[in-house]
Amino acid sequence: MQNNYLNRNVVIYLKAMCRNIKNKSESHKSFAFPKWILPVIITVSLCFSSTIPLHAISTETNKTPSLITSYKQIIDIPPDSDVIIHFSVENQQFSLEENTPCTDGLSDIVKKAIIKSPSWIQRSLTRQFQALENPEPYAWLLLNASKQMTDELAFTLAASPLGDVAAVDVLSDNIFWLYEIDKQIHYADIIDYEYSDGNYYSTIQYTTLNKGIAQTNEYSKDLYYWYVVHPELLGEHAQDIYNSFWRSFLYNHNDISYPLLKEKIHTIQYLWDKESYSQTKKRIWDEWITYHPTAIEAVSYWIGKTVLYEATGDRPNQPNIIAHEHNGWCGEIQRLAVAAMRTVLIPTISVCDIGEDHVWREFYDEGWHQNDNWWTDSGGTVDIPHIYCDGWGKTMSAIYAEKGDGSIYDVTPRYIKPEDRVTVSFHVVDGFNQPYDGARVTVFVKGLKDITWYKNTLWDIINNFWMGLPDSLKDKILLNMYTRLQQRFEEIPDVIDGATVSIWNYTGVDGQCSFELGAHDEYVFLIQGSTSGFSWPLAKWNTIRVLNNPKNTTFKVKFPIFNHPSSTFHKDTISEGNYQINVTCSSSFYQVQENIRNKDIGTYSFKGSPTVFVLDKENLEKYKHGQQFNCLNYGNDPITNLSALFSDDIYIVCNNPAYQSTAHVALTLNVTGEDTRETITFVSPSTTLFDHPYFNVGDSITISGVSTVKSTLSINEKHINLPPGQWSYLWDTNGWSPGEYILQATSNGSSDELVISLIDVTPPVVFINESTNSPIVSKGDVIHGYCTDASGIQLVELTVDNDTPWQSISHTAYWSYTVDDLSMGIHLLWIKATDSVGLTSTSFVDIVINTSNTDWYPHISSVIHTPEKVSNTTNVAILANITSSRFLPIKTTMVSIESSSMKKTIPMFPYADNPVIPRHPEDPLHSESNTPVYGCELGIFPSNELVHYSISVFDVAGHVVTSEEHTFFVE
Repeated sequence: MQNNYLNRNVVIYLKAMCRNIKNKSESHKSFAFPKWILPVIITVSLCFSSTIPLHAISTETNKTPSLITSYKQIIDIPPDSDVIIHFSVENQQFSLEENTPCTDGLSDIVKKAIIKSPSWIQRSLTRQFQALENPEPYAWLLLNASKQMTDELAFTLAASPLGDVAAVDVLSDNIFWLYEIDKQIHYADIIDYEYSDGNYYSTIQYTTLNKGIAQTNEYSKDLYYWYVVHPELLGEHAQDIYNSFWRSFLYNHNDISYPLLKEKIHTIQYLWDKESYSQTKKRIWDEWITYHPTAIEAVSYWIGKTVLYEATGDRPNQPNIIAHEHNGWCGEIQRLAVAAMRTVLIPTISVCDIGEDHVWREFYDEGWHQNDNWWTDSGGTVDIPHIYCDGWGKTMSAIYAEKGDGSIYDVTPRYIKPEDRVTVSFHVVDGFNQPYDGARVTVFVKGLKDITWYKNTLWDIINNFWMGLPDSLKDKILLNMYTRLQQRFEEIPDVIDGATVSIWNYTGVDGQCSFELGAHDEYVFLIQGSTSGFSWPLAKWNTIRVLNNPKNTTFKVKFPIFNHPSSTFHKDTISEGNYQINVTCSSSFYQVQENIRNKDIGTYSFKGSPTVFVLDKENLEKYKHGQQFNCLNYGNDPITNLSALFSDDIYIVCNNPAYQSTAHVALTLNVTGEDTRETITFVSPSTTLFDHPYFNVGDSITISGVSTVKSTLSINEKHINLPPGQWSYLWDTNGWSPGEYILQATSNGSSDELVISLIDVTPPVVFINESTNSPIVSKGDVIHGYCTDASGIQLVELTVDNDTPWQSISHTAYWSYTVDDLSMGIHLLWIKATDSVGLTSTSFVDIVINTSNTDWYPHISSVIHTPEKVSNTTNVAILANITSSRFLPIKTTMVSIESSSMKKTIPMFPYADNPVIPRHPEDPLHSESNTPVYGCELGIFPSNELVHYSISVFDVAGHVVTSEEHTFFVE
């Protein structure tokens, strides 16, 4: 054994010497190979062994090492932990040690919901499901959804504050109305993309006006989901108000004398005209929409005319209530604006300057753009970010934008010019001088502050406690205490001189974070470690820094924490081996952290890298026991590329030393060598979410692997020839049955298996007379359609008005129905499709049996214009009381207008409808009627014109009723 060991090392040494000589001879052409060297080599070698292996002195040309096997995996590594991947030389395979699937502990229903969701959101969705006390209702929401809506629902669920998700009905209504409104908007369209391996998503294609030329763009996936789809705006809990979610309420409802968003947006062709401008107070629609024929201007106009009055009363944070009360300051206007713009498919986010008590919004078009409405319809701005510093003369400290999960990000550089900013950085370490991640740094700014919000919040807590007490406890003494406390609160000023939170952030895995701050304020910084389990503003470790004369500054902070001593290791000098491993590791980190104002727990992303080691078995044990160890190679860059030579089993360790940050790692391992054995290995798909890969029936799955020889891939009875080297095959599972499939890759001398499960969790899609809306039919007419499903259609059934039992009409995807004896009027034809695994979906269409009974026609009972006296500066509206038969609903209402300067026909809309609710007591018009009517805004007219108008009403059967002609004179 000793001689073999010495012989191996001599050969290694001599090979290295020859390489050095060769390199020198190539770099110095005059170098001559000494004639005496070969006898010396042979003599020295024979001193160690009388037998020299032939391969050690082979004169054959070296072969280029070939790829033997590969391994790819995406892994989340929790703080202060690692993952270990073993490569066995004997079987030429990688294996992940101690792998517990991320979905471990979740029910089968929840796992199926995750599998049905797009692959790019599955990991975040799993994290949310693990945090929810009762995840099953949300799983059923996903399982019952059409595929078109599944991605939006899955994202909304995954990107909600951790452990705090809106009700199932709210999530469903939000996405339903997203797609309903999309059908009615001209400047934006939701488009769908689908790729292999369960990766599908949606986004928006939209049109802008650029110097008079229409321009089409497309939003990124993240912009669409975070800033259009997301139902939460600024920490309020998304909920139905007035039995309606804000996406439906703001679009479909208005109170009489206030504008209807649906009406204002229905003819708009452009999202924005890429112009920066200021808006005047009391804008006139016709004038401003001519200057800027965009959705940005239309929504801004609608906001100004909806919130007409200064804030009073309860100061709500729900968009529906704000729109119904019609009063507010910047806080109410901001929430309403963000909701309204997302309603009409404009990516929008809340922007906050809380240190100086002002908030607004930004919208996105090839970058973020400032947008604001001043209160009481006194104007606003579009894309003028320096209006606050330059126009108002405002001294600003810091500005942030808030996402739907409660996380924030700094946007200060957009609003404060470089010469008026300073950069303040923090470097936080533990007791071993190692980076401390997850430290919260809160910035306070000194000065006069409006504390109205804090007063109202605290009083609400006290008042709710009082109201919850039983009347038997509210004796005279307690009542006096309550009254005196109320008086004291009223005496507290709305503005105080003190320190107010301006912005906050958390340190990344490098222990650092920084702020861009206004250069003309004074600041106090609260740095806190270990905030887990403590409510703001408490924490386990706290320290303060002060900056009275702002300048570029770096504060260094050490916390007395000694949990993470630095590892002691040495890089091995071994430079020979039969195999080489190449490691590629790309990574990022994320933290889940609390919003200090609303307690939402959101996700913050950071750059960084785990430390990657390549070890042998002996040094792995030393590493596990915290001992000094040697490694073949290591790396710790965000994108790590390293290699190592080896001959025995090795272990690749990815270590995450962070305190509060999870590492998200994409790892690729390739082994090359001159091994003559036949090997074949599956590389993808692979997963750490489940115990083995799962896909939906209908997905195209990329099967990839490595083989050193020609081989065969077998899936059931299907056989595919594979070339040597890296190979891939796209398996189209459309039409395959659900179940577990064992894929085999075989050659003459090697084989590998991969288990993939297919599940069918997507219900069929039903299409009915796609090109016809509310068809008028007669007995004998044929209505037809078709259904689609990845696993096949088993049964199609029909019922009319849900009054008759379901009857079978087809056992294939295509179906037809012959209209039978139906009564006059409108009927609902319901179609239900069932696929091969029993999943069902339904769809319906209106069918109308015509009638000549005029009693069923629409009826116009009154028509008025408002205001009664019209001038050339007043906005004229037409209101009409119109009723219809319950058998033949109204389809369209139009008003025809004619004067000496114009002739046109425009649609009318239901006002004060969807839903029908009385006026709010805070509405200054609360004494006026809010009974639903049909209405439209005509705009302004030139003076001295006589305007004629009449109304025509069309029902679903095509009947038309026209009012008598009315007139008004423009003074």
